[in-house]
This record gives sequence, C-alpha cells and structure tokens, in this order.
Amino acid sequence: MKSAAAFALVLVTAPNLKIARTLARAVLKDKLAACVNLVPQIESHYWWQDKIESGAEVLMLIKTKPARPV
Repeated sequence: MKSAAAFALVLVTAPNLKIARTLARAVLKDKLAACVNLVPQIESHYWWQDKIESGAEVLMLIKTKPARPV
C-alpha cells in the first residue's frame, strides 16, 4: 500500500461546467492527474474588491501526485 504522501488532492473552482470540463480534459490529456471529479452547483462566498461577494461555481477535485523537485 502506498502512503498518503504519495498522492495529492487539488481543489479548484471554475465559473461554470463548460470551463470545468475543458480544464479537466486539459489536465488529463497532459497526464497531470489520474482523475478529476466535477461537483456542480456549489455556492462560494469570498472577498472581491473590498466587498463580500457570492456566486455559483463548479468545484474540481483533481487527484494527482505531489510536485517533484526540478
């Protein structure tokens, strides 16, 4: 069994499902991840230009390996 340190989970948000799918395909095509899960219709709350904003987004769960030293 491999240790948990051998894997990484990267959380990314995209503004909509179309862009999330495009990003997922690009990540997979470049073999930067083994799997990308898309979780649509999350609601995000955040600071933007000194105001609290909110909006709908798609959460991307990207399963990959930790970065290696260059």
